[in-house]
Amino acid sequence: MDVTISILIWTAGTNQVFFKDCIESILRQEYRNFELVIVDETDDPKIYKYLHEKFAHDGRLVIHRLKSRKNAAHALNIALHKRKGEYVLFMGQHDRLSDDALSSFVKEINKSPVPDFIYTDRDESASYRFSRS
Repeated sequence: MDVTISILIWTAGTNQVFFKDCIESILRQEYRNFELVIVDETDDPKIYKYLHEKFAHDGRLVIHRLKSRKNAAHALNIALHKRKGEYVLFMGQHDRLSDDALSSFVKEINKSPVPDFIYTDRDESASYRFSRS
């Protein structure tokens, strides 16, 4: 099954070097059916310039700039409303994905029964299925 994964990132106080590593790791994904939703609280125009250059001919980038600073929970709730994908990956602005991360998620999603939740932390991954009564 081909699914769209929405990668949600909240940016605030962004370190450009680490942020660029994060974005590069997303762009290197073997699995290409994803969108990147960024909810931004930074005032750094370099971030916007970089993102628009990287995604210049790519319709998979959604940027929403917050008018006032709130917190991560507020920003990620907005990102959830802006996304179009069936599945969501929450990612920190300085995190990196291995090149096959999204492919691995899709393999788990395609198992039967479909997992309700996939958790991963560096070297561990787990799928969870909850019974519905």
